[in-house]
Amino acid sequence: MSMDDLKAVQAAGWTLIATDGDSTLAACPSFGCGVKVRIPHGKRVLSCDPGLNRGPRDMREVATRGALIAVDAQRLAVIEADRATVAAIVAQFAGVA
Repeated sequence: MSMDDLKAVQAAGWTLIATDGDSTLAACPSFGCGVKVRIPHGKRVLSCDPGLNRGPRDMREVATRGALIAVDAQRLAVIEADRATVAAIVAQFAGVA
């Protein structure tokens, strides 16, 4: 492991969680994402968020608690729609659908 490996992971947009001799554990910084990956040292590091398409809460300043709740509700709706799409695809490939 070298500092260059860690810098490459951070430059690709990942948040560092832990590292050992062989790889680095990193997470997506977008609100509500929850994706974590183990990236081998010395290998090509893919961007965690191509085009920097962050979630609405990550980019928006809110002035009131009500506005924050509205932004969270909007983001939650997007997450639920994504989850439903993934579930449908998995069910189709598993032969359950």
